[in-house]
Amino acid sequence: MKTKFNGILTLLLAFIVQISFAQDKAISGIVSDESGPLPGVTVLKKGTTQGVETDFDGKYSISASTGDILVFSFVGMKTQEKTVGSSNKINIVMTSDNVLDEVVVTALGVKRQKKSLGYAQQTVKAEDLVTTKQTDISNALAGKVSGVQFIGAASSGFNSSKIRLRGNINVLYVLDGVRLQSPDDINPEDMESMSVLKGAAATALYGPEGANGVVILVSKKAKQGRTSVTYDGAVEFSNADYLRDFQTEYGGGYSQNFDTFSYDPSRDPSSWSAFDGHKIVNYGADESWGPRLDGTLVRQWDSWIPGNPNFGKLTPWKYNGGLANFYKTGINSKHNINFSKGGEDYGIKINFLRNDRELTIPNANRTTNRFSVATHLDITSKLRASANVYFIDQETLNNPTEGYNTLGSNLAQWWQNQLDVTKLKEYRQGGKIVSWNIKGPRDPEPKYWDSPYFELYENLKKGKRKSTYGNFDLDYKISDNLAANLSLKKTYEISEYNAIVAFGGLNTEGYSEESTTKDRNLFTGNLTYNTRLKDKFDISAITGFEMTDYTEEYNYAATNNGLTVPGFYSISTSKERPTLVRDLIRTKGRAAYITGSFGYDDWAFIEGSVRKDWSSTANPEDNGVLTTGLSLSFVLSDLFEKNDILSYAKIRGGMAEAPKFPSVYRLSSIYPAGESYVTPSGDVIPVSSIPSSIPNPSLGGGTRREFEVGAELQFLNNRIGLDVTYFNKIDDKLPVSVNLDPTSGYGSVFKNEGKQTYTGFEVALRATPISTENFKWNSNLNFATLNRFVDKVSNTATSSDYSFLSSRWGGLLIRNEAGKDWGRVYGRKIKEINGQKVLDSKGNYITEDNQYLGNYLPDFTGGFSNTFKYKNFSMTVDTDFQVGGKYFSISEMFVNSSGLGLATVGNNQQGNPRRDPVTGSDGNIQYNIEGEYIDYVSASSAGSNSGGTLVSGVDESGNPVSFYKDTQNYWGGQFGNISEFAKDADYLAIRNIRFDYTFNKELVEKFGLTQLRIGAYVNNAFLFFESVDGIDPSQLEQAYGSNALGYVNFMEGGQLPGNRTYGFNIQIKF
Repeated sequence: MKTKFNGILTLLLAFIVQISFAQDKAISGIVSDESGPLPGVTVLKKGTTQGVETDFDGKYSISASTGDILVFSFVGMKTQEKTVGSSNKINIVMTSDNVLDEVVVTALGVKRQKKSLGYAQQTVKAEDLVTTKQTDISNALAGKVSGVQFIGAASSGFNSSKIRLRGNINVLYVLDGVRLQSPDDINPEDMESMSVLKGAAATALYGPEGANGVVILVSKKAKQGRTSVTYDGAVEFSNADYLRDFQTEYGGGYSQNFDTFSYDPSRDPSSWSAFDGHKIVNYGADESWGPRLDGTLVRQWDSWIPGNPNFGKLTPWKYNGGLANFYKTGINSKHNINFSKGGEDYGIKINFLRNDRELTIPNANRTTNRFSVATHLDITSKLRASANVYFIDQETLNNPTEGYNTLGSNLAQWWQNQLDVTKLKEYRQGGKIVSWNIKGPRDPEPKYWDSPYFELYENLKKGKRKSTYGNFDLDYKISDNLAANLSLKKTYEISEYNAIVAFGGLNTEGYSEESTTKDRNLFTGNLTYNTRLKDKFDISAITGFEMTDYTEEYNYAATNNGLTVPGFYSISTSKERPTLVRDLIRTKGRAAYITGSFGYDDWAFIEGSVRKDWSSTANPEDNGVLTTGLSLSFVLSDLFEKNDILSYAKIRGGMAEAPKFPSVYRLSSIYPAGESYVTPSGDVIPVSSIPSSIPNPSLGGGTRREFEVGAELQFLNNRIGLDVTYFNKIDDKLPVSVNLDPTSGYGSVFKNEGKQTYTGFEVALRATPISTENFKWNSNLNFATLNRFVDKVSNTATSSDYSFLSSRWGGLLIRNEAGKDWGRVYGRKIKEINGQKVLDSKGNYITEDNQYLGNYLPDFTGGFSNTFKYKNFSMTVDTDFQVGGKYFSISEMFVNSSGLGLATVGNNQQGNPRRDPVTGSDGNIQYNIEGEYIDYVSASSAGSNSGGTLVSGVDESGNPVSFYKDTQNYWGGQFGNISEFAKDADYLAIRNIRFDYTFNKELVEKFGLTQLRIGAYVNNAFLFFESVDGIDPSQLEQAYGSNALGYVNFMEGGQLPGNRTYGFNIQIKF
């Protein structure tokens, strides 16, 4: 009986245990992807209809029993299954499934399925941003997004590149929800992803500020349950490899004859009598039309400097290596350290970047320190606090400027070819500042140029910039479907700059300093609602508000007419009253918005947005503008049976209206303070000037209406992907300056009368031509066109001109004409008859002013990227290109007129040196009755020994004519002929080449590492199809025309040689 009782008891206990196992318990956790918590993930108990969705913070809670299987699914992610065990916590990290259901970041940082978007959007992944270790985020973007025109800064300087998106330059950058003052502060190494929103429908939630496109960046965050330390170091070596080729046959001067020194006892020391009869150079010339470099013994510039080793000596007149000896190897070191740690209810990430860069130009360097902290804390199961803070400290010495009359102009246009540049380093000799460009043996003062080393080591330019930005957020989960957010975002930047004009140089000694402070505070709040009904209907909505306060202050001070104490560089030592400038801008903005999206069965989607903005820059009685956006998308492939040819097909369309606010100080008059008037009795009376433009209280900023349609296709099981977009946007009621009758007392007034239209196509092609177990080739091609049309200039004007060069220089300008394309270039042009250039009777071109020369904008732009992976090796090649467009090269105009260009040397068609004088049929130089040299001769009458450059064309009657024209005079006569130097802006740049090797995981784990990767790369590797050798059309100077014209990269006034950079890096993860 006892045995039976024990058996029954055992069975009873086993039954109780089984019941306890079968009882449900609460299973909770967090679902995330590579960039953080993932809302909207479906969590189902397998075999049932029981399920929940993750909330705004990626959290979920579901009842399940031990042994049950939970299925985690999300569009665009691989479905995962987890068996419930003894733990009540299950955290999941979702990974991407395929490109068809990709999840992307959209406006306000909201993650959405790419298939649901009704507008153009492209994502650049983290690994593509850091391929070549660029510290300039715009450089990292070059060629990777269709519709983006890369506007590079000179690789020989520190300036930042820009991008033009669908024809507009002022693109908004948003990092972790913070709208940045400048993209310079972004560390690509710290980025998780970049999302480019191109059209107004995509950016409507940002209001007027985002009308030109938005680049959204998401920084790396701590991952739950992981502790990680990463070091990424790189060292780069840059060389001035894109030097222009100059002639090496002739030296400095204005003629091919040496002068002779004539000793004058009344002016010269008696010891100089030994110099009598010495051949001397035309030192004051900054051109190279001098004698042939044949080794003749002459007195070089330094032979007149007492104490110089060459003083009094005759040295060979020869080529000494040119400007290649001026540039050095630039060194750039970068050290990036990232620490992150994530727990169940907290996460922290710390990033530090140190960047030390020396240019190829002597004594030019920059040091940058970037420090950031990103953290979050789950205070309760419903309340999360998070913060992102960034600090940037940057110091710059001698950031080189480009343009005419700068160092680049000196070295690329006005130079003596025989100079030994290494000797110019010793610019302090004999107790004086000396230069190659002395006025003469008896006057060692420079005529046009100081030594370039004096410019870089004495005329110092120092800059400091400190920037702080970040955000503090509170997120509260009201329910499973509803969440609230409050956020304070701040950006603060102060830039300081001072410049010295040193004592002893060509220019009057002086000092200037300036500072700019920018302070922006943005307070936002929103409610987010997400739900899925009957497993077919997806509904989401966001409503919120924004409050913005912005202050910008600019201060400038400069000495006048020298210093009271030489070498004491301070505003207080100004000889005359210093120049003082102070500008102050304060603006306020308020906004409210709502957006909603609806999806049906994961194949049909609609999204709408409405935002109202109010600004202090607008008319107080009507200071609000309404931005609206609507978009639709349909995944057609979901309606048909799957096939291997067409894997995916989606069509989309969007439309939006985006008004803008007027610029500051447009609605009321401001009276700039001028120099005070001092009365004879000593009273000081403040003086202000009356503005030339009358204010317009009703002025607006214009309205943009944009429409776009597109299609996304995938073929051959997603091996090929195609994204095509057509857009049309109209900017109406643009503020334009309208001239007034002078009797009104004002010269102009701004009115909303302009209108322009933009149209274009954007194509993004992705392909995987080869994919095997060990080898994979991924390829991406981006291509875009842009047409910009001027519908109306104003009610009273049919054109508006934006001048760049005066009439003496050829009258270069950009003209906007009603009824024609935007960006038309005009200037002086050589007259043509049936395509033949017209010559006068002396072999000179006949020119016409104010002629159309082409369009500034390119016909199309794009990029081509390829990545090859073989086992642990990888290779990436990035290219970008541009076809069409024009730019004007001052260097090209002057390089030949100054005698430096290759076109000025060699033999002509007669077989004689071009620089030899032209001769008549008798072989003699011809002179007119006044005894002046006749610098031309008909080609048929030229002597067999005639020099000169052959010039062919037609006369004014259209008859063919040819002349030999004196080469120096020919090229001098080209000055101001804009048509000859308005160059095609075509180029193909192999921007980056990179090789990587990742060590096997089993090997590195033996050393306590999780990853070890080494790489080598080349930036600015090769440039092809440029119209001017040594000039990169993608790195032209960025000039500002006017509010109507905007930033244009159209002029090249003295581009410094482009740099080719060789880099090596190592990445270590612990």
